[in-house]
Amino acid sequence: MNNTVVSMNIALCAFLLLPVIVTAGLAGVPWVTDRHEVFGVTVPAAAHVNTRIRGFKVAFSGITVALGVCAILVSLAVWQLCGVDAAFWTVSIAAVAIAICGFVLQQMFRRKVLSIKVDQGWEASSARRAALIGERDNPDPMSLKLGIAASRLSRCHHCCRVAGL
Repeated sequence: MNNTVVSMNIALCAFLLLPVIVTAGLAGVPWVTDRHEVFGVTVPAAAHVNTRIRGFKVAFSGITVALGVCAILVSLAVWQLCGVDAAFWTVSIAAVAIAICGFVLQQMFRRKVLSIKVDQGWEASSARRAALIGERDNPDPMSLKLGIAASRLSRCHHCCRVAGL
């Protein structure tokens, strides 16, 4: 074996960590989120002991880990059958597929948690609802006149500092 082949094989071994990292990150998300949130749904802190919600979290993590293991096994099989170049593509596509599947799973379990929230009658406090309603997603953009004025002022300020004024 020449040095290039050995280098490529070592690089692929390191690259195989990508699906592992993506899988571990996704599988851990339900367990590290705030106690008042499950799959993006605001719930009471006591909801985490609900057996159905706990089952959703376990199922999400289990399915995500299974996807990651399958991706790694497929990548290793492609490596053995088709070579290093095809394996690099497979690992890349597998990492993206794991992320997309994780998002789809998250949305699926989000709908289930929303139905539990409605069934149980869980509601956010009025202060929290008011904050969510009062906030907007994006700030207003700066007007053109204000942007030009700020630009001129910053240039003027820079000139004054350089001149020692």
